[in-house]
Amino acid sequence: MEFRTPVNITLAPFAIEPRERMLFVGSCFADNIGRRFVEDKFRATVNPYGVMYNPASIMHTVKRWTDELVATDEAPQTAVFTLGTNHVYILNETGEIVDNCRKRPQRLFTERELSVDECADYLREAIATLHKINPSVRIIITVSPIRYAKYGFHGSQLSKATLLLAADKLTKEMDNVVYFPAYEIVNDELRDYRFYREDMLHPTDQAVEYIW
Repeated sequence: MEFRTPVNITLAPFAIEPRERMLFVGSCFADNIGRRFVEDKFRATVNPYGVMYNPASIMHTVKRWTDELVATDEAPQTAVFTLGTNHVYILNETGEIVDNCRKRPQRLFTERELSVDECADYLREAIATLHKINPSVRIIITVSPIRYAKYGFHGSQLSKATLLLAADKLTKEMDNVVYFPAYEIVNDELRDYRFYREDMLHPTDQAVEYIW
């Protein structure tokens, strides 16, 4: 009798080679996995400007980082985008999406949710930016298994569903984009609160190790 539901992981059309140059951008889950690559001596850059939760902020990071590259031979061979939420905060004064509210008063911002198409558009722009410095870059998209209690658990699921649909959209239209089911592994294969930290929202080190 099988007491768990193993997630079938489709084999990617490429392999990540030892000491490969990599870029990780996204939620704190990207920090956790990216750090493991760094510890295993991959030449990985992990969230160079801090944790970024939504596709717009991921795009902003990629653009800023590529603008600051000293040489194109530092360009990543593989980039990993870990999507946390489709919620963004817009600075009322400028109408621009901000990547970090820096603990400023909430009244200065308007919160809204990106649609599936908007999420996909921001990710396309990030991928196109990386293509300019390395046309053969491979993209791995994951959705963070971390739940956002402040949206309510139903709202958190709706946010994840939007991100999953955007990721699926990109994998179907781009040959160099693949999806890794970290979200499904934690929620379906592990599926037990012993794999969550005390806050019951973030995966434990053991869960991260399992995904690694």
